[in-house]
Amino acid sequence: EGIDIAIRTGPLEDSTLIAKLVGYAEWQVFASQEYVMSHLAVAIPQDIRHHCCLAFSPIGKDAWTLQNGDTSLTIPIDKSIVANDISLITSMTMAGKGIALLPDYQCNTTYSRGDLIRLLPGWYAIKDPIHLVYPRHRYVSPKLRAFINVAEKLLKSALASNNLPT
Repeated sequence: EGIDIAIRTGPLEDSTLIAKLVGYAEWQVFASQEYVMSHLAVAIPQDIRHHCCLAFSPIGKDAWTLQNGDTSLTIPIDKSIVANDISLITSMTMAGKGIALLPDYQCNTTYSRGDLIRLLPGWYAIKDPIHLVYPRHRYVSPKLRAFINVAEKLLKSALASNNLPT
């Protein structure tokens, strides 16, 4: 396809591409400070049913499955707004329109500023692997090799810091 390298999130299909795992994106439950201050608390996963859930359709539009260690719970979401655009879901969450499952790497800055609050610490929906993928060549150009080395280091560092404090 004329692409030298790509960053792929999620399970990879078998292919002839070289894949370097650089970390994981953990989808966690978030809400805005404004939403948390004006709605019932989310103390246990079952409390999600009492809230407007901003659902990213590939993750789940009728129910969310959350995990904590060996425990897995599927929570039906009755009141929801569904979209297939993660930027829209994030914007609506920031605007206080409900709670959402968002990837931790996308929330680092807003979490640090206190704009988003992680609900249900220890619980997550999915851990998506993130890979650098590139074609298998006999010769990898020095520019591509340098990019791979820098990208791998930066992504590993950024994704390792995604373990948001609870």
